[in-house]
Amino acid sequence: MLHNRLQTGTSTRALLAAITLGVIAAASAAQAQELSDEQMAQLQERVQEMVQRLELTDDQLAALEPIIRESMESRRAIMESYGLGDGQRPSPRKLRGMRGEMQEVQEATQAEVSEILSDEQMDEYLAIQEERRDEMRAEMRSRMNR
Repeated sequence: MLHNRLQTGTSTRALLAAITLGVIAAASAAQAQELSDEQMAQLQERVQEMVQRLELTDDQLAALEPIIRESMESRRAIMESYGLGDGQRPSPRKLRGMRGEMQEVQEATQAEVSEILSDEQMDEYLAIQEERRDEMRAEMRSRMNR
């Protein structure tokens, strides 16, 4: 299987690009908050999964990188403005206040991403985003129940 992947070249370039995107995204995130090795590995896995599931071309990946980075930075800034992060337990009031701002960032990001991806890729992108939201909700619930 690895031999087939190396023969195509495209898969190898996409994987290398995914790793690069992951490192760039992680570096941006690390500026606002230090990431553990586990968090860095998880971020890289998610980027690689997205590249594989969406079957991104090199051009698409290059176009998506600044959009994803800006989205991450905006979301982190919103969270920090509400005093979240650093393992703090968010109050329901803070979560409600933050929800609208986060949704605006999400909608703007989706609009930009939809200009780059095909309809099929966009459907898969939205499915990935829904999976991430479900994971985040589960994590938030588990933190609030501690």
